[in-house]
Amino acid sequence: MTWVGVGAEFLGDWRSESGQAHLKLMADHLPFSGNNIAGFLAAK
Repeated sequence: MTWVGVGAEFLGDWRSESGQAHLKLMADHLPFSGNNIAGFLAAK
């Protein structure tokens, strides 16, 4: 288990306002997470 996983479990829904803030926090501080988010957003 990592902090990314813990944060995701507590969050529950990525579409919420707090979910968007969590995405930004993860993208700003964890490069691998930022790459995942960028790929996800590009595919939308």
